[in-house]
Amino acid sequence: MPGPPKTPTPILKLRESWRANTRPNEPQPPRKRPSKPGRLPADAAKLWDEICDQLAEMGVLAPVDGHALERYCRMLAQWWRLYKVIEEEGDTYEVKGRDGQVRHRLRPEARTVMSLHDSLLKIERQFGMTPAARAGLSIPPGTSGGTDDDRDDFQLRRGPRRPGHRDPRL
Repeated sequence: MPGPPKTPTPILKLRESWRANTRPNEPQPPRKRPSKPGRLPADAAKLWDEICDQLAEMGVLAPVDGHALERYCRMLAQWWRLYKVIEEEGDTYEVKGRDGQVRHRLRPEARTVMSLHDSLLKIERQFGMTPAARAGLSIPPGTSGGTDDDRDDFQLRRGPRRPGHRDPRL
């Protein structure tokens, strides 16, 4: 489906959008920590604990997020391993061409790091792990920690509005 991702229903409700009433059966998973998969490598498992703590503190974690979080931790662990190689050996290597000239080529690790960066950033945006992803939402004090199932606790931060201005996101 082309276009931007759908705005979550609780946010639409806070905006008093008519679209909030068009999704009465949207699933609302409980906000709590997913179980850590036993199949995670040690470096990814360490990241899992760290990231789960942060996301649970933000109140944005649900058990259904477990698989996406697992992929994220595996990719982030791989990113760190490859980044360490690049720091030690550089991001390019030398190749002697047929004409005898030395050329510099980008290491395969550097290509993979760039690809992983893009994939990680997409998941980080989904989990609200970037400042831009968090800019429009806040969770009121006392509701963090991932234990409150009430999704209506999410609030939209609104800046000053010009008279007659209509929010294009509604």
